Amino acid sequence: MEADTGGYDSFGFDSVAALCALKHMIPNEQTKKLKAFHGNAQLKKDMVAEILNHQKQDQIIKGTYGKENGIWKGCAVGCSIHSLNIKYGKSIDTGNHNAYETELGIPESLARLEDYLFETMPDDKATKWPLEFMKSIKVGANLSLVAPKFIAGTLRDVVKNKHVKDDKAVVKAVLDTAKLWERVIAGKKVKQTAWSAAWSAAGSAARSAAGSAAAYKMSRRLLKIIRSSK
Repeated sequence: MEADTGGYDSFGFDSVAALCALKHMIPNEQTKKLKAFHGNAQLKKDMVAEILNHQKQDQIIKGTYGKENGIWKGCAVGCSIHSLNIKYGKSIDTGNHNAYETELGIPESLARLEDYLFETMPDDKATKWPLEFMKSIKVGANLSLVAPKFIAGTLRDVVKNKHVKDDKAVVKAVLDTAKLWERVIAGKKVKQTAWSAAWSAAGSAARSAAGSAAAYKMSRRLLKIIRSSK
């Protein structure tokens, strides 16, 4: 990835397991206070319009947060931040996932999920994904539990995978990890030692479920959870 200030390789974005291990996925007190688009309907309208323009101009591509070669092109997150820069005269690094929180009231966890799914889903679906993602978010919605709900549900799907379901030890490890995320959803704290043990045991199973078709299916789950958030 180019122009990367927090990209895929540095966070191990090569599997669902890596997503589960990211500290950004666990909501903190600041994240819990966020309201999508800071409650500003015009901000959402502006973002949707700019991202649509990027889509129409074939400026959404995989593999870079942003590059210039006569015309700007970039990935899902890069496109959204570039849209902000254009519309509001800002100069935010297009690889800065945390800008979703400060500028859009959207948890960084969702920026990273959007990114991961964009890079792994089929190309014809990926170019439409940034617009789908942004349009799905309700103005003023609290999105702090979207990532935990998404991960818990995805892990429970993993145990149905043909490469996983017959291995009882792996199934237990994955379900134990899902239960930890469900504790987060319920507002309960989880000790770091519990996370470490669960992540290492569940990693190989989650990797077996990775792939472009799986990524597109997961994106549908994410949109459903986002749309139900208030």
